[in-house]
Amino acid sequence: MQPTLAVRAAEAGKHLVLEKPLALDMAAADAVVDSVAAAGVASVVFLTYRFDEQTAAWLHTMQELAAAHGPWEGALSGWTGCIDLPDSPYAQSTWRRARGGLWDWGPHALSVLDALMPGVERVAATRGVRDTVNLNLEHRGGRGSASSLTVTAAAGGVGTFLLVWGPGGRHQLPPLSGSYVSTYSRAIDQLLASGTTDARHLLDVAYARDLGRVLDAAERYLDRPVDARTVAVSVLETPG
Repeated sequence: MQPTLAVRAAEAGKHLVLEKPLALDMAAADAVVDSVAAAGVASVVFLTYRFDEQTAAWLHTMQELAAAHGPWEGALSGWTGCIDLPDSPYAQSTWRRARGGLWDWGPHALSVLDALMPGVERVAATRGVRDTVNLNLEHRGGRGSASSLTVTAAAGGVGTFLLVWGPGGRHQLPPLSGSYVSTYSRAIDQLLASGTTDARHLLDVAYARDLGRVLDAAERYLDRPVDARTVAVSVLETPG
């Protein structure tokens, strides 16, 4: 429902704060971006980690280290949730059931990786248990990242982590420090500031659309014929 409502709101001259993912198909995402641009309204997409104060401070430190010592060379992350838990507020989320961790966790993972690594040039992916997608990205300059994404993890496996490494050392993303109310409030404040100054917010609909393009590419990769993406490797027995 979000893309259709977002277009209507933009055409009515309203500034927009939207959820991730912006849309589940690229045509709908493009329609939102075009409508926002045509109307000249401000937009912010609520990517939770990027609006968390501790995460923002950590990313700033990582960027300073990269500037001082050299770019980060790789990253590894896991983003695991479970919508099947009895108290999950997302148990009835139809789109999460249909599109899984790739589209639920994917925008979060990409938004953090984007602040650390150069842009994505190539995408590959494999399917794991239940809805799990193992996302492998080749970034500019030959750098790489790997992320496992799922919303149907076993109860004991719920949690998130991200490691980044390079000349500046090896560092781990800290846990979220604020409540969802406080992070959402920051998003609203920044939307209001963007609307007042006419300055485009970094995490706007165009940014969210570009994250969606990576996820869409991964989904199209997963839908390719198996023989087109998989090489079977035999494990040789140790001599003797």
